[in-house]
Amino acid sequence: MDILEIKRDGVVLHSVKIGIDTVLTNQLMGQHKVDARWASATYLDLTLGDYIEVGAEKFYLNKAPNFEKKNNFTYAYEVSFEGEAYKLFNKIMMDEGAAEFGYFGDLHDFMLLIQLNINSIDAGWTIDVPEGGERRNIDFSEESCRQALNKICEEFGVEYRLVQREIIVRPDVGFTSLYTFEYGRGKGLYSLQRDSVEEKGVVTRLYGFGAQKNLAFDYRDGARRLVFQTGDPAVRYIEANTELYGIKEGTVTFEDIYPRRTGSVTASTAINSFSDDSIDFDLNAQLLEGTVAKVVFKSGALNGYQFDIRSYNHTTKTVVFNDFSEVNDYVLPNDLNFPEPGDQYTFVDIKMPQSYIDAAELELLEATQEHHIPLKSPRVNYTLTIDEKYIRTGGVEIACGMKVSVNDSAIGLNEMIRIYSITYPIVKPSAIVAQIADNIPYTVRERITRDLGKLKGEYITIDRTREENYRDAVRRLRKLSELIYDPDGYFNIENIRPGSIETLSLTVGANSQNFGLNGVEIEANYEGDPNSIRISGGQLVHFEIEIPGLGYVWEMDPSIINDLVPASSYYLYARCNRNALSGTWKISTVPIRSEEEPGFYNFWVGILYPVENGRRYFMFTKGMTFIVGDTITTGTIKSLDGLNYFNLNQSTFNIGSPEQGLDWNVSNENALTIRGAVITNAIFANDGVIQNLRVSSLKTANEGKRLEILADDGGDPATPLHNLKFYDADGNLSVTLDTAVDSSNAANPSAGLKIEKNGSSRQALVTQNGIMSSGSYLTDSALPTSQHLGSILGILREKFASAFGIRAGVIGFDSTDPAVGNPSYGGWFNTLFAGGLNIGVKQVTANYTATLGDTLISCYNSTAITISLPASPKPGKVIYARTNMNQPTQINGNGNVIYVKGPVASIAVGGTNYSRYGRMHQLIWDGTYWLYNAIVAVGGD
Repeated sequence: MDILEIKRDGVVLHSVKIGIDTVLTNQLMGQHKVDARWASATYLDLTLGDYIEVGAEKFYLNKAPNFEKKNNFTYAYEVSFEGEAYKLFNKIMMDEGAAEFGYFGDLHDFMLLIQLNINSIDAGWTIDVPEGGERRNIDFSEESCRQALNKICEEFGVEYRLVQREIIVRPDVGFTSLYTFEYGRGKGLYSLQRDSVEEKGVVTRLYGFGAQKNLAFDYRDGARRLVFQTGDPAVRYIEANTELYGIKEGTVTFEDIYPRRTGSVTASTAINSFSDDSIDFDLNAQLLEGTVAKVVFKSGALNGYQFDIRSYNHTTKTVVFNDFSEVNDYVLPNDLNFPEPGDQYTFVDIKMPQSYIDAAELELLEATQEHHIPLKSPRVNYTLTIDEKYIRTGGVEIACGMKVSVNDSAIGLNEMIRIYSITYPIVKPSAIVAQIADNIPYTVRERITRDLGKLKGEYITIDRTREENYRDAVRRLRKLSELIYDPDGYFNIENIRPGSIETLSLTVGANSQNFGLNGVEIEANYEGDPNSIRISGGQLVHFEIEIPGLGYVWEMDPSIINDLVPASSYYLYARCNRNALSGTWKISTVPIRSEEEPGFYNFWVGILYPVENGRRYFMFTKGMTFIVGDTITTGTIKSLDGLNYFNLNQSTFNIGSPEQGLDWNVSNENALTIRGAVITNAIFANDGVIQNLRVSSLKTANEGKRLEILADDGGDPATPLHNLKFYDADGNLSVTLDTAVDSSNAANPSAGLKIEKNGSSRQALVTQNGIMSSGSYLTDSALPTSQHLGSILGILREKFASAFGIRAGVIGFDSTDPAVGNPSYGGWFNTLFAGGLNIGVKQVTANYTATLGDTLISCYNSTAITISLPASPKPGKVIYARTNMNQPTQINGNGNVIYVKGPVASIAVGGTNYSRYGRMHQLIWDGTYWLYNAIVAVGGD
């Protein structure tokens, strides 16, 4: 019998005696619990949230315990304590408050959403997930985070495992070992039992089909779905093991594989149209008869929606599509939801070019081959009952996800298969029963619940090339130490004295210590508690030790260690399996030799010091230093205070204090950061204050939204480099503060401000010579018409407002309201005060047709002439004509009627009809007639 401690809030609540019927079960992507049984003389006060600890793992009471009162002195309990993974059932997966939603992103995006959700009710969860990769859309409907985790992993074709509160996601969470199990007793086994998986039979010939999308009627002799060919046009299948099991056919269909092109919007031309400069075929030539081509958006505001394509212009590569109304009459696209640059999309219901069909067929073949791997042999599970003595004395450690070699000659099976489940009594952890299978299901069947101040260590990355180079260098240095000799007969033990050491070569460190950590973060004083330490998962890369046939990179599980003793020092070890590339973290108050424990290496990582001034400090002890001649080969050179260091393994360094100094690849990845310092030729700063800075060139970014300051190049003064440029989010030049914005005078270009838009001829200039607006588009709803354009608007609404609600006006105003005849104004003012007024004057001596820019026509003709009025005047246009000579002069309406006492086509205004010179003739166009008025000079008739 053994004692099981049941705790609440860190305090032991009950201690009960248990036997071998208290069993821990751990299943990959499944169960992780302890089923406990015990008898008690009294009723025990147990409540939800109470927990037990097995090793570093906590198991919680999540449902009321079962007990039976045998008599007045005996209570028999059957209680299930569940691991951290079950807490994921407690939180509904939500996004912005919605439990039913679609989400688009890559695998890392989805896992971040799970982390955000679970941490909102149970803080401390972390994820270890690769970033980037394919992006997908997944719909969720009132599912728990645990159910969502299974759905996400199944959708992306990946697996997960949980270590305490860290979710580790990989394409394959398994790791290889050197263990081999064969059918029958032996090699440390009591038994090896094989059980067939009945629901999945053997398939030796597999047909693969894709979707029906984007295929013409004559595709592959009328095939309705995408198919592949392996050489013979008639062979559209793959097969294996037919000689063992005969022909057993099966099919698989991949609805997400079809000829397709995923494009990105490069410009949004309207709410229902977009262009994509990278489209490499004419969509109009790929239409299917009787079928409307469609566009499906895969990201952005229209993500997941499908629209009928109205038209496509291959010259501009512009797609125009129809609106779509949802059941609640909500119309898409609209002013809030429309295509934007960067949004991804694909075309469907078209005939794709042959190159896309070929690519899709190859993708289908590869997917079918992958799908066939677990089907071509009988699907079986093996139950391994392992010899306890073999476990204890051989240092064998069996874990979920471990890959072991299985040799079953009866069915032609000899390959690595993973352990997906282990069970053992917690009082006899070596009495392991393991199950291995060639298929690991995504399952949550074990529980239906839908209704019912940190001190960090190092976080580093070691790339593969650097690992190999380091291992090669170590081998050379080891060989060098063997080859070094005393060429002068000088070095001997008498030269090693308390005050000096004279030698040719010096090696500091132990072989076992020569390793690096990849992606490992060590946090002493975890969550502000000096008696807690967190070590993340990652890799241990050893530069001298390896497992033959497997390698030298161990996958390390994360760990959180609590309840440290404040006055104690601790050694931190990486406990690495000698037969599998897996490992865990271990702390000890006493030293452990690297090969002391059977079956494991204990690599010494560092020392955790006792608590001092409310916190602990951690010191690394890994690594080695070689000194040969004038060369020092080492990993890190560091000052005593730890602020200054050169990490030669990771190409990082830091010099100075947090406020003043410089570093490389520390504050910013692959960048030099200078803090609180000015240097002669360049300065780099991030969120800093710069005083008295002189700079010749500056860019806030290399692309996208940015500011650039560029110096003149000293060349042609008419085309110098611009001084200051502002770019929008798409990288288009928007505003220029320039030494030559107006370069019309090449000898002396004007400095000023230029505002422009990429691809548009519209721009505005502000220089010492004036203000120019080219093709302006300024509007204001308070102006006389609802639609108008203006180059300069000065809207004043205070004090004596007019009927239009404004006082001061517009320069270059052009209304587009057809109801008032499209009036245009050089200026519009409620009240005009002019200290001086000039009008357009034209002196003529011969026939002349007035323009809209003319106001006064002064006639000095010596013979008869005709003045023709403008052909297309706007209402309110005024023309004055003055006859200065006593010669016949005629004013012609030029297609419009002049109204005197009645309508006339023309009127004589000079010559023998008049006895005096100097008559002024006024004509005003009212929209129908030229209204004629005569103004007689002094002394005239």
